Amino acid sequence: MRTWFADRKEYPPFHFDVGQPGWEGFRLAAYPKRASANNEEQAQIAELLKKWQAETYTPEVDEAFAAIAKAKRVHAPVTYFLTIPLLRMAHFWINLDGAQSFLRVVHIQRPYSLGIVGITVALRAFFILFAAIGAVAVWKPTSASHLPLFLGALGRAASILIALRTVELGILGTLVWGGLMEIRFANITFPAVILLAIVGVRKLTLMSWLDQHPHALKSLRGVQSSPPSTATPSAV
Repeated sequence: MRTWFADRKEYPPFHFDVGQPGWEGFRLAAYPKRASANNEEQAQIAELLKKWQAETYTPEVDEAFAAIAKAKRVHAPVTYFLTIPLLRMAHFWINLDGAQSFLRVVHIQRPYSLGIVGITVALRAFFILFAAIGAVAVWKPTSASHLPLFLGALGRAASILIALRTVELGILGTLVWGGLMEIRFANITFPAVILLAIVGVRKLTLMSWLDQHPHALKSLRGVQSSPPSTATPSAV
């Protein structure tokens, strides 16, 4: 599964209730095209699925699936070690299923569920957009110079935390479980996302104000660059 999982919607039907009656994984048509490299491999997978369903998951079936996965790693290393992990890492931030927690717990039905989904998607888009703007602001020297030192330092630390966690999940997804497609693994970074979003909002509002008051920036720079006065008071 780790050789092709890249979409959150593919995760629940394949990762849970594996091998049970009615499991979606027994249907070859349920797999995306990227699950098999060619028609020959697809036929081999179809045969293994039939054998699994008829005889349970035997060591022979396990070895055959492992051999297919190994062949993919050998013959398509860029896809396995780079393309698929990058798709998973991007999916932690662009997935739009965040409203499912509310809908499943409270059992909200249409048309009200559409409002919950809309609000959730809008909030996610807002935070990700402004967090991206904030990340650029804290690392870009011309933008960082307008930020308080402590806020710039916190923003850089937050962006590093987000990047490290995302890369960590991408690497682990190639080594363990079914690709680590659960969004909850990225939740630890959301305080950092909120902080960067605040920086992003501050940047846009500050830049907008400076655009409307260009003399304010010139005056501020003049005050900062003017040398201290060395004049002495005249004697009375």
